[in-house]
Amino acid sequence: MKLTIKKEILTIHLENVIKGLSTKNLIPILNCIKLELKEEGMYLISTNNDISIKTFIDQEDIEEIKEIGIIVVPGRLFYEYIRKLEDEFIILEELIENKLRIYTPQAFSDINCNDKNDFPNLDFNTKKNYITVNSDLLKKIVNKTIYAAAVSEDRPILTGLNLKIDKNEIKCSATDSYRIATKKINVKNKINEAVNCVIPSKNLNELVKILENNVTDVEMHVYNNRILFKIENLKFVSRLINGNFPSIEEIIRKESPISIKININKLFHALDRTTLLAREENKQTVNFIIEEKQVKLKAVIPEIGKVEEKIELEEKTKEKFEISFSSRYMLDTLKNVSGENVVLLFSTPTAPIIVKTEDEDNYVQLFQPIRTY
Repeated sequence: MKLTIKKEILTIHLENVIKGLSTKNLIPILNCIKLELKEEGMYLISTNNDISIKTFIDQEDIEEIKEIGIIVVPGRLFYEYIRKLEDEFIILEELIENKLRIYTPQAFSDINCNDKNDFPNLDFNTKKNYITVNSDLLKKIVNKTIYAAAVSEDRPILTGLNLKIDKNEIKCSATDSYRIATKKINVKNKINEAVNCVIPSKNLNELVKILENNVTDVEMHVYNNRILFKIENLKFVSRLINGNFPSIEEIIRKESPISIKININKLFHALDRTTLLAREENKQTVNFIIEEKQVKLKAVIPEIGKVEEKIELEEKTKEKFEISFSSRYMLDTLKNVSGENVVLLFSTPTAPIIVKTEDEDNYVQLFQPIRTY
């Protein structure tokens, strides 16, 4: 294998493919990137058995291809060395005894490589029937829901984001059993078979990082045990989590006789100040009192002190209502809403608090209150 390529082009592709490398050293080959040079261009492939990434550099973006071939390089070492080179053009040449020479007019390095036969055989095939979504829209529905996914592996199904596709509607939901976030969008094309799968949230976080610099359409190909996202010349494959995601529809549909509309910024900053006394994880309880045309937020920590905030409401409420909740859950919720006002829906002091916005009809969040008695 031998080629000449611009450092900038190679670096851009490496920045994406290294996201598929293992963070552990238990299986050395999973810390490697496979470089497969063909007449049509070069493929860069990585996997950690959880996600797999394949990106393609077209031969038009390669200065010169002298000899095709395959080599498996230590991923992070290769990326860091390429990134720190100062020359515009880089030459990659496979040497005997499984070595790769990297050289420019100013520097060269020989890197010991791994056996290409040890690299896993990966499936990046696509389906005829898939759904297409704009990358910005995909990032939006992931970012607006994934914060509610569980961190603990006690219930693996809750560590993922539930993706449902029915014809041309996509619905994403996440829950850690204490809170829920769900968002719906419609896309132009439709899929023939309904989809209901759960994608690990950590894998989607890596996908979102790749999408940060791409404004394009993303193809979504769903299989029984994996999902493939195709973004121009890049393919991103994630495993799916086995199991049944909890049904959340009935919880959201429950009637909420008490409803208030409140300014998002005022509520956020008042809540932020209130919780200055409650920074410790187990002391983030805020008392929320609705009475006529105002809301009171109270936090009391006997060994520190107490604080109270008031916010005026535009509309008068019919009856007084009091509830307690985690300030962290409410702040996380408010960080993900847009617009000027938020609508809070209540039924009883022990029932979930539902949060909606005027600007996004298809976006709902809710979380459990805290019992203080």
